[in-house]
Amino acid sequence: MTMLQQILLISVIIGTVHVHEVDCANEVLKARAYIFEAVKGGDPAKTVGIIDLVQTGTLVKMNGSVSGLQPGLHGFHIHEKGDLGNGCLAAGAHFNPHKMMHGAPEDSNRHVGDLGNIETPKTGDTPILISDSVISLTGQHNVIGRAIVIHADMDDLGRGTSELSKTTGNAGARVACGVIGISEEVDVIPTQPPLSTVSESATTAEQLNRGSSGSTYLSRLWVTLGLSLITILIMSY
Repeated sequence: MTMLQQILLISVIIGTVHVHEVDCANEVLKARAYIFEAVKGGDPAKTVGIIDLVQTGTLVKMNGSVSGLQPGLHGFHIHEKGDLGNGCLAAGAHFNPHKMMHGAPEDSNRHVGDLGNIETPKTGDTPILISDSVISLTGQHNVIGRAIVIHADMDDLGRGTSELSKTTGNAGARVACGVIGISEEVDVIPTQPPLSTVSESATTAEQLNRGSSGSTYLSRLWVTLGLSLITILIMSY
């Protein structure tokens, strides 16, 4: 293989890796958990809420509501198992793959599943509005298939004097839970117009320099060109 052929092959490989990285950075993942009232010693049957999870980049946003909770603060965690049996106890402990101490969502030393507290108003449903960059819908911190658990009492965020403070936040009994299930996977990279004129080419090049979505279009174009060159080289042997 000549030096020119080697350079072309290396260029195609680099272009392929680049477009893969750009695509992953713009991927949006969606999940949903149906929340059930805990049944002591049994399996849940009554649905009391829905929570949607949307991940863009590294940020996961949780949005939903739950009914039937007592007014006040309630510990809100993701537990390691997607099993809602035995009054939600079958969900196991907090999701904690790194064996850290229990803490607040903003702490560096925390369980992956530590999401703090939700607050129930004096009247009406409990709103769920949480944003977190530690949990994920993919990779090592993937919470898909695990359980959201809502507790009867306030999570002390690891600051309390109870011996349970550093493990559970002393948040009390489990009153509701639900398994997180994947609901949608969407590639949100916008489709770019063909590079048919000089002005359009210049605009796309400017977007590339800014690191915008135009980089994905040019990367794909580069990969397509490279693959075509490989085909020509193979046919020339």
